Amino acid sequence: MKRTSLFEDDKTNLDKIQHSFKIMFFEIVHNLILGDNFPFFIYVFFILIESLQVFHFFFTDEFSSLWKVQSWTSALNSFFSYFMIQPYLKNLSFQTYILVNYIVMGLIMLLLILVLFIALKSASLGRMTGTLMILKIFFEVLNYVLFMPILQLFLTIFNCDNSTHIHKIYADQQCYNGNYLLHVLLCCIASIILIGVSMLVTLMFFESRFQINNPQCKVTGREDLIFLIFKVVMVLCFTILDVGNQRLLIIIILTLFSIKLFHSFNKSSIYLNIYFAKLLNGQHMIILWTMMMVVLGLILEKTDYDGAPQLWVICTPLLLIIILVRKEYRYEVMMVDSNKFDSLDQSLQLLQYLTKLVGYYDKDESIASLLDGFVEYHKVTCKRDDCPCSPKNMNEKRIEKFKKGVKDLSMKSQYVILIYIVEKIYVLSLTRYPNCIELRISHALFLYEKMQSTIQALQELTLAEQEKPYLDQQFLIFRLRKIIEEQMFDSGNLTNVNEFTAENNLREIKMLIEKSTQLHLDFWIKLREDTPDLGKLYEVGLRMLYVDKVLDDQWKRIMKINFDMPPTLLMMYSRYLIDVLNDREEAEDVVERLKNLQTFDMDRGKIINNLKDFVNESTALISISAEDGNFSRILGLNQSCAKTFGYTKSELLDRKINVLMPNIYAQYHDQFLEGYTQNQESRVLNRERLLIGKHKSGYIFPFFIYVRYIPSLINGSQFFGAIKQERYFKNQAYMIVNSFDMCIENISAQFISLFHIDLNYISKKKTQVSDLIPQFEEFKQELMSKQGYETTVQYKSRDQFIQQQFLVYVSEINICVNRFMNNQNKEGNLVQTNLTLNVPQSQHHKNERQAQLYGYIIKLEQIRGEKSILQTPSEHGPASARKQLNTTQKFLFQFDSKEILGMKEKIEQMKKQYKKDNNTKLPDQFVYKFIGEYISDQNFQMSAISISKQDETYEYSQKNDDDKTPSSKIEDKNNDLALGIRTMILIGGQLFDSDEYKNMDIEEEEDGQSKIVGQMPSKQEDDQEQDNGNANVYKSKKTFVQFLKESKSANQSSLACFRWNAALLIIFLGVLGLLNYILTQQLFSGVYDGYKNLINSNLRIALSQRILWQTVELYLLNQVDPFLDQKTKITEQRHNLNASIQNLQELQFILQSAVVEGDQIDLIRTNSVKMTGRDQSGTLSTQLVDLNQGTAQILSKALELLQTYNPESQFFVSYNLLNNYFEAVVQSANIYGFQLKEKLNESSIIMTLFIVACAFAVVSVPLIACMFSLVSQNQEIIMKLFLQIQINKVKRLVNICEGFFNSLQVGEEDDELHRDNEGFMDEDEVQDEDEEYLERHKKRKKYKYDLQNKRNFYLKFAISMFMLLGYFLTHFLVGDYLQNAFRSLVDEIEATSQLVPNITFSNNVIRQMIIDPTFEVKSSSSYLISSTFVKDLYDLNTKIQKEHSSNIQYHNPIYNTHFDSLMKSGGCSYLFSIIDIDINTCQSFIEGIIDQSLSLALSRYFEDIRSQLQEYNNIIKDPSYTITGTLYNFTTNSSYNKALSLLYTNTQMNEINILQDLYLRQIFQYTTDLFLQCVQQDVDTNTTTSVAIFIVFLVVLVLIYLFFWWPTATKINNEIKKTTLLLANIPLSLIKRSKAIKEYLNRMHEIE
Repeated sequence: MKRTSLFEDDKTNLDKIQHSFKIMFFEIVHNLILGDNFPFFIYVFFILIESLQVFHFFFTDEFSSLWKVQSWTSALNSFFSYFMIQPYLKNLSFQTYILVNYIVMGLIMLLLILVLFIALKSASLGRMTGTLMILKIFFEVLNYVLFMPILQLFLTIFNCDNSTHIHKIYADQQCYNGNYLLHVLLCCIASIILIGVSMLVTLMFFESRFQINNPQCKVTGREDLIFLIFKVVMVLCFTILDVGNQRLLIIIILTLFSIKLFHSFNKSSIYLNIYFAKLLNGQHMIILWTMMMVVLGLILEKTDYDGAPQLWVICTPLLLIIILVRKEYRYEVMMVDSNKFDSLDQSLQLLQYLTKLVGYYDKDESIASLLDGFVEYHKVTCKRDDCPCSPKNMNEKRIEKFKKGVKDLSMKSQYVILIYIVEKIYVLSLTRYPNCIELRISHALFLYEKMQSTIQALQELTLAEQEKPYLDQQFLIFRLRKIIEEQMFDSGNLTNVNEFTAENNLREIKMLIEKSTQLHLDFWIKLREDTPDLGKLYEVGLRMLYVDKVLDDQWKRIMKINFDMPPTLLMMYSRYLIDVLNDREEAEDVVERLKNLQTFDMDRGKIINNLKDFVNESTALISISAEDGNFSRILGLNQSCAKTFGYTKSELLDRKINVLMPNIYAQYHDQFLEGYTQNQESRVLNRERLLIGKHKSGYIFPFFIYVRYIPSLINGSQFFGAIKQERYFKNQAYMIVNSFDMCIENISAQFISLFHIDLNYISKKKTQVSDLIPQFEEFKQELMSKQGYETTVQYKSRDQFIQQQFLVYVSEINICVNRFMNNQNKEGNLVQTNLTLNVPQSQHHKNERQAQLYGYIIKLEQIRGEKSILQTPSEHGPASARKQLNTTQKFLFQFDSKEILGMKEKIEQMKKQYKKDNNTKLPDQFVYKFIGEYISDQNFQMSAISISKQDETYEYSQKNDDDKTPSSKIEDKNNDLALGIRTMILIGGQLFDSDEYKNMDIEEEEDGQSKIVGQMPSKQEDDQEQDNGNANVYKSKKTFVQFLKESKSANQSSLACFRWNAALLIIFLGVLGLLNYILTQQLFSGVYDGYKNLINSNLRIALSQRILWQTVELYLLNQVDPFLDQKTKITEQRHNLNASIQNLQELQFILQSAVVEGDQIDLIRTNSVKMTGRDQSGTLSTQLVDLNQGTAQILSKALELLQTYNPESQFFVSYNLLNNYFEAVVQSANIYGFQLKEKLNESSIIMTLFIVACAFAVVSVPLIACMFSLVSQNQEIIMKLFLQIQINKVKRLVNICEGFFNSLQVGEEDDELHRDNEGFMDEDEVQDEDEEYLERHKKRKKYKYDLQNKRNFYLKFAISMFMLLGYFLTHFLVGDYLQNAFRSLVDEIEATSQLVPNITFSNNVIRQMIIDPTFEVKSSSSYLISSTFVKDLYDLNTKIQKEHSSNIQYHNPIYNTHFDSLMKSGGCSYLFSIIDIDINTCQSFIEGIIDQSLSLALSRYFEDIRSQLQEYNNIIKDPSYTITGTLYNFTTNSSYNKALSLLYTNTQMNEINILQDLYLRQIFQYTTDLFLQCVQQDVDTNTTTSVAIFIVFLVVLVLIYLFFWWPTATKINNEIKKTTLLLANIPLSLIKRSKAIKEYLNRMHEIE
């Protein structure tokens, strides 16, 4: 069955990112919590400010009517407003509010970036204490003090009137248009980020362990999350909702939240600090009280009751005092029957409350009394047999043992019982509700803090993690596990870690070994193919490297905690290192560990690791009870242990451990255990000892045992032991002798074979030790030495007494105070046995000196016939055998020391010592001949060969070489000295076997490549290695791997170029996007300015023509004044003329300030306008001026006419405004229109930028692809190096991996640890190496190399480029649409803005023609000019209507609404709302024609012009023509008087003047102003859209760089390194023989 997501590479990318981010976030929060907290009074201050911020919303203006007393409400609201931010900005401008908004956003983003920086530097969190403290302070202040003010600041942007869309606070600000939308978007994002961060902090940023001085200790943060949601809802209600209209809904929502919060925090057990819990309870009580007062105000709103504010102020402190003073003892919770809960909540409430109170047991007497009462209550109610309070399970001794187990001797017995009860309640609750994550986390905390049981706490956390916890619960599990494991490591209690993780670690290592082997096998199989696919080979290699790294990390972790693994796993791992990884050096270390484990150390881990599964372990395991009820009885054992003692398991279970001991031990063993359980002092525990056991048959036998004492509240205190027997024990005989009568009491089974003595013989006849060892008393002291003593042993065989030499060891059995141990030397020989009796501690030293001898343990060992030349007789036997097994590669050698420096002084000392001991001089022939031991760690000992030792050497070696003398044996260095003796050569301070050295020389001469450390290479190779600097690269697998990790890629420059090109591409696209945004905004800003200049230039024509009309009107009024009193009209006309002059002056200033270009420059800055004047004599004069000067002259003459009438000034104004100046200003307006059209018709800006972006993308695709291929080429080069390995070598690697993999599948074990995988170059293969190499190259010319990551890169690159080009395309489409819209609107707005100037001009021409028929207009006759007026005006009106109908889709809806309102009936009502007119006059004017439609009014105006011209034409053609109206005789010419009288009495002329000056002028001026506003709004909307698109573009650009370009470059770099590391899978012997691989490695070294 395949495990899901066992390895990281099996997970999806989303899972990897999510898991990495979660762990990173957990690490940061964990380190933040570890910092120091604020003092308690600071948190009190925070709670106070937080409450005042909540009260601020209850006393707002919308709720003032509920409190009735306005003065109290205003005062309280003003006071509470001091703790918010928004009230300070209420009287400032909207721009200031936005500025403060962005400043706060920037600060928050800065701190979030700081969090991101810390996350990226998570490896160095320990050195960032200052930064972590800043973040800790920020998060705590944010959660308590700043959250509501900042959230209200952000959400105030939504506080708009839904009907008028005007901001409620900033009345001059229109909502949801233009840049306001951008502000809304950013504030919305900032609010979401703020709420999200605060929620995460609330859920996780607290201490879950009990700390008396930390107010933030609590069980969970979910109740605080509800309060945070309450604050969010409150701010949303008072900023987004219409409080006035939805007040009832808001009150209902807040009331429900207040009740829920009070219910959650009232007598809550969430907070472990009872004082802080009271404070929070008081806070929510006051909030609920305030909410109740608001509800009361709502109910009594229509009444006269106004005492709510006073009642709130008086009762609030009283309620707070009541909450703080009252005792929060929840008797109803503690009285619940803990043996059967009705619900899970009932169980959680009881356990959380008890856990909270337990922390104050020794700090608060009332709480201690309450808990003591709970204990007594539990004693009465608990009727179960396993109740911890029952006398059977609880007594003084058990309590004392528990105290010592937790190392707290001052602990009260009642407290111990309480802990037992709570633990039992936890167990019962978990039995009934096993899937409750919260219960398991609480239990883990209780086990860790109160019971100090880290193992069970970790187990509970693991079980909780398997239940799919939520995010906050995942963090609690993560943090508690991290704290517990760190404490274990710090305290050195690594065994506990092993106990918990052993089974999982072993299983995972086995699975990793199997998976790694399978991947290695797949790798070599794919390489073995005729046409290998290097792409697939590379993918398999990456997975292989990852699994190898995971396995190596797991192995190192276990080694770090000193985990003693089973020998089978060590054997498996050593074979894995040799057969799969080709790492012989590391394998030898593992083998050495295996040897030590098998021969010297016990498998200590099994004592605890396998308590639940003794049956499956080969090591003999046993456990006995230390509890009073089952004291010293066997609780459990496995079959191996039972077999060791000759019993079955059922025969030993529940029996006293004494049954397995000789009588001399058994009678005192209970007293020893009793003494230990009271004192907990022993020299016999937690180390390996040699003891004597008793078989079921009655015979004794020796064994090694490792014992540990485990105190436990759940399972009871126990002793656990692991037993092991050595093979050499079979060659030794043991007996126990009673010291009182020196009789043999017990013997081992070896006595039967050695001495023909059995138990029956001993039991029937008392046999004294002297009967067996006659010289026992005589040589007793020698026998008790560490080396033992060789003596005669006599025994009877077939009625004959036989004497034989044995090596005898004797140790005493003493009974003394407080000590019971078998003292043994390093070789395992028993030297003394002491036993402890339970006596008072004060008598310890006195009684220890009076230890009584009870007997002896005697070991007998046969003398061997052969001896090593370096062993003394005392060193034969099992001790030396164990020592030899424990040593590493030991050789015996001899060499001549004459030439060795520093030996002269030692030789002289040896001469003196020899002369002193033997009273004779040491012969020189023996002085300089040395033998010694060489061990693999380069430490060796030497000794001079004395005459006696020469004889021993001769005797020892003569068996193999009888014809050689000792002297010749020593001097001849080339001879085989003897079995186990080798000739060594000392080179460079290291020893080499001479035969191996010669073989190395021969092998080096054959292949010319392999080098041996310490051997002198040839000069050419030495120079080459020195030049390359990698002489020691091939020394070992570890060195080679380190070289590959530290070396740079041979294609490092290409990778750097790829990185720079990617960065430059991103930068260029960013700059291009910014340039696109800036130029587009400049374009539309210029378009708006063009529209404005066009409208203003036509408005200048209209104002100048109005000034002309007003001056003529003033002249006419003065002319008719003698006939009719016109003083009032004259005054009114002067006032209007003055206003027109001022308007023209202001407009001229605006036009002069505008930026001009093209022909407009010539018109404004050159003297091209011909201004004509007339003096008093009637002589005309002309002057060339620029347009601005001409306008200034017109204004000057108009001001003169405003003061008094002057014919010359009137002529100047009339003539120039109807001739040259008029043509100049019309030309200026036309130029503005032409330039605007030209600007809009030029699509080169937007189009060019889009084309440039597309072109750059097209160019960058092959460039980046080329750079990527160039960088990836290095991987291909490395993968091609594998093709240099010979086919037969690859096949051999496949066979080795396959053989090991098959052994894993079938579970076989291989004892051959030193597999010779270095010998890939056999002698017969070396001869044909070149031929095979050429043949192999010929066969391997073809290969495949298709990497999936290449296709993925090109696909991701194309997607990223399309995403980036999407910005330019979107920007182009949006900008092009707006550009087309503005292009279509030019003709319409130009015609619209020209209508008023044209109708005013036509009216002025007609009036001037009547006043002076000879007056020139446009350098032509005024009569001829006026003949085309009506047609031109009709065409202009038609153009306006036609253009508007075609441009409806481009117009702003506001403009379309305005235009439709003008053209449909009921126009007077609309006009009354936008211009200064009287609605009644408008509706009655010309039979309500304006109210019917503006188009009818325009037609009426045009017809009146036509009628006026016809009337004038009739007067001119027919002098007798009679006019309608009064005739004024201004002159003697009757026709002139008739024509001039038309200006005063004609009805059509009066309609023309009123329509022109009162209605049409204001209507079309408002229309053009509204059009400009709509254009500005469209430009602002486009700006907002462009900003939003540009922000999205920048975000996408940054994301693409962070999540594509930068990871891709990093991934390529890592993959190149990983690809390089794949070379480490090739055996070093093959690498040293591959010229191509070595050349590549040399290039890597040269780069460095």
